[in-house]
Formats: sequence, C-alpha cells, structure tokens
Amino acid sequence: MLSFAVSSVLSPNASQQAAVSSSTPVFTQNSRTFGKLLFQTPGGGILLAVVLGSCLYKLVRRYIWAIKAQDTLLTQKKARIQAAADAITAVGFTVCFCPYKSFLRHGRLIPHEQARQMGDLVCLDTYAAVNEFVAKHSTLFISHQWLGWKEPDPWGVHYTAACDAASALCTNFGIAEDDLYLWVDYFSIPQENLALQKLSIQSIGVYSSVTQYFVMLCPSCTHTDTSLPCDIATYQRRGWCRLEQWARMVAGGLDDMYVYAEGTLSPFRQHPEKYKDSIHVFAGDFTCDSDKYTLVDTILGLWAMCSAQKLEHPELQELHSLICKHRATVFPVSFFDDLIEVMDRAPPNMERLRDSKRLHVVTHP
Repeated sequence: MLSFAVSSVLSPNASQQAAVSSSTPVFTQNSRTFGKLLFQTPGGGILLAVVLGSCLYKLVRRYIWAIKAQDTLLTQKKARIQAAADAITAVGFTVCFCPYKSFLRHGRLIPHEQARQMGDLVCLDTYAAVNEFVAKHSTLFISHQWLGWKEPDPWGVHYTAACDAASALCTNFGIAEDDLYLWVDYFSIPQENLALQKLSIQSIGVYSSVTQYFVMLCPSCTHTDTSLPCDIATYQRRGWCRLEQWARMVAGGLDDMYVYAEGTLSPFRQHPEKYKDSIHVFAGDFTCDSDKYTLVDTILGLWAMCSAQKLEHPELQELHSLICKHRATVFPVSFFDDLIEVMDRAPPNMERLRDSKRLHVVTHP
C-alpha cells in the first residue's frame, strides 16, 4: 500500500510527461531513477521523508476514520436492537377489545370507527393497563386472512366462524360470555385514519402476544374479488398471519392456540407441519412486499423475547432451536444484514420484559 502511494506520487502521468520539455529529460525517468536522484541531490532524502510521512499520515487518518465509522454503525445497530426489544412491551396504538356479547349483537364484522361510535370498544392505552386487563378477563385474538380487497368478510363467513369458535372456547373452558373480549383487526385497528392505522399495524406483534387465547379462522370459502379458494393452506401462506402466530408462540408457547376449520376447533399443536411456516414470515405472501421492511424491527424484538425466555418454557426451547436451525431463511440477510449476529454478540437488555411480566397478577387458567 505504501509503495503504491509513493510510486503514484513520484511517477509522472502521461500528461505530465508530455508537458515536460526535452531540456529536462531527467524527469521522464521512472520513480526508481527519480528516487535515486533524490538521494544524490542535497536535501533529497529529506524531501523523500516528507513525502513518505505525508502519505503515511493520510493512510493512518483514513484508517482511524474507518474504525470510527464502524464503531458508530455498530452503536447504531445496537440501539436499533434495543429499541426493537423495548417495543415488544410498548403499545404504539391503543389496544381495542370488543366484548363478546357486543360482537354477537353486531351480526357481522364492523369497522373500528363504527364500533367505537357504538361504544363497543374497551380501549387500553398502556402496556401496563393491557397486562392488568388480560390478567382479569378472558381475551381472544382472532387471526384470519381477508376475503375481499376492501373489506375482510363480505359474506359473513368469518364472522360466523368467529362466533362459533368463541362459543366453543366458552363451552370448553367454562368462560362466561360476558367475560370474553375479542381482538379482530377490522374493529380493533383504525380503518379511516391511515396514520393511526400504521401505528396500530406496527404493534400487531404486541397485540397477538398479550391475549390469552389465539384462534386461526380457516373455513373453506372463496375470495370475493379473486374467486380463488381460501382455506387453512392459503391462510398459512399469508405473511401477516405468520407474524401473528410467531408473536403468540413467543409469548406463551402453543398453549391456548387453536385452529378453527370445517366447523372444528383443534389445538394448534396438532398441526406441527405449520410451525416451520409460522417462523418464515418473510417467505409468506404479502399484498405489498414493501411491508416486509416494516416488520424487521418487530421480528428483532420477538427474537430477543424468545432468546430471553427460552429457558422458562420447554416449547420456547423447541421454537428457539427450530429458528436457529433455519436461521438463514428466517432472518434473510437482504432484510436483516448482520443485525442478528450483532444481537448474538451483544444481547439487548430485557429488564422491561421482566418488569412487564410481574404485572400479571392473575395467571390464566
């Protein structure tokens, strides 16, 4: 590197050679000849030392700058990872539950704004408030794929399935209907205010992780706009549905996770072939592929939670091992760069997660 720098300084280029007159042929010699001349000329050694020192100084400066730039980038990545871990215990937008009794009265899936105007939403503004609420009441997260481009359930197929699934839960676990609260994207996420909608969507991982029960609605039906079949297979290919499943598995393993298909409510643990799909969020189908970039930090936070809690639950150990086995495809480098490796070397502080878990004063049955 140094010899190249000296050579480039001492060797004239073509334009310089052309400009030098024939009366000064000594400067058309190569750098070796010029260097020999410097040593033969009084003060030439000093000049060479100055040139070498200048080149070395520039190289050292560039090296120091590169090291500082790397340190700055690493610090930024660590800060991003910590923020992602903290976001798992933060509510970006109000968590909105609808009482099951009110849901039955609606007769169909209604949008957030209508449910709010009817006074049929319980709105919780902080993670602490959410934890206290779900510790005292039975809560159900409904995961489903939309059956139309503009509305999720044009023919009421998923509404009927949600009512049946909730009724089965109440019967199977002795839950009073007036003590069951539902989270469904259409009425729990703002539909008209796009800024609030974005905040809510970014918190889906939090929403699905805090509820006690998680039901995947997968009745066989037809998409209104595409006329294509929709069932458990198409549901499982949806990227957002995979994210919701992963968030729920990280929070509590497979306990209280169910699949509702063909009129039957079955435990998700009876579908082990789906676990691998669930963790491959970025391989799932998205209406807008750009949504994948917005999920990187959510996945980082979920992975931090899974890594921090893997020793507390056998199923989390199994999930952690499965993710590690498929690490390259779960965390594609095109989206994550080296963020996972950085997290391995410097795990985030999960004290907020441990503090939030202490708020669960009443355990789920």
